Amino acid sequence: VEVDLVCLPDGAQRFVVAAGKHQQRNAGFDGGVRAMSTRPLIWLSPATSEGELPRIAGASSLAVDLEAASYYRYKEKVCLLQFSLSDRDYLFDPLEHELPSELFAALSGEGPPLLLMHGADFDVRLFKSDFGLPLGPLFDTQIAARFLGKSKTGLAALLEGELEISIDKKEQRSDWSQRPLSEQQLEYAQRDTRHLHDLVAALRAQ
Repeated sequence: VEVDLVCLPDGAQRFVVAAGKHQQRNAGFDGGVRAMSTRPLIWLSPATSEGELPRIAGASSLAVDLEAASYYRYKEKVCLLQFSLSDRDYLFDPLEHELPSELFAALSGEGPPLLLMHGADFDVRLFKSDFGLPLGPLFDTQIAARFLGKSKTGLAALLEGELEISIDKKEQRSDWSQRPLSEQQLEYAQRDTRHLHDLVAALRAQ
């Protein structure tokens, strides 16, 4: 059973048990699940960013992805940003909040994080067009896989082949501009970045 501690935009917390049909429980339930290994999922917002932005800005590496409403809008628009450190995951809603200056600096190469991405060409273009943000140094796992001669270089194939992790990509073409986002969309978004640190380590070892 996979358990995530979710910090909502208003600072409230809840546990999400990723088993079966996305069971949910409040943060106040008994210690049985609390005692299990948890991985925080934090919505970055004015209520939650104070302690997290310095953590992100000072990290040595930061996994990055975005979701856009490409299949539902004539003009592509970034609707969700996803970030992961080695021990926690973040979501940021650019439809609700402006990109914090600390996050802008971390992504643009002014800070130390090496950006970890997969198939970054599309995302690089959208970061520039939507935020005026040229991304800093990055490690693209798809390009690395091609250099290694991998026959399948999609994220799902690499996670399965290198880490024996299966992810469901069926939400890829969902409408990311809708609010609220569904639990299935949030789970999909989180898993797009949460394994990139381990995938980069596996590819570098080869």
